[in-house]
Amino acid sequence: MLLPYLLRALLDQEAFRPFGRDGEKRFPMWGSNVEGVCYWLMDEAVGKVYARCCCAAVTFILSQVVLLQGPGSPDIDLLLDVVEKAEEQDTYMIPPLLALIKRRGGELGERARKLLSAFKPEALAPYRLWAIPE
Repeated sequence: MLLPYLLRALLDQEAFRPFGRDGEKRFPMWGSNVEGVCYWLMDEAVGKVYARCCCAAVTFILSQVVLLQGPGSPDIDLLLDVVEKAEEQDTYMIPPLLALIKRRGGELGERARKLLSAFKPEALAPYRLWAIPE
């Protein structure tokens, strides 16, 4: 019964946004909450099953943060930690990982490249026109 609460903490930006509907400034908690959930998911006492159940939500957040990272955004390294722990190879993960390689490069790009290397060639084939840089 914990999973719905984890997913809400990851995805419900409205509940944790820095400004209320009336424009009143609030503490920007969403990024911190996402990181808190990710730290919990990474704890050795927490099994991979939770990371796997949250992997789609974490990958969605990763896709947003890669494109629009700003103050209060969750840490990309921490999001990748959860993706790595989940050991998933679903095709929905490919576009955010490719975007991370192209937009960020460096160590983050290398981590994304490593995750992509676990995919079967036929899963990556549709993305051949958006070549993975060497």
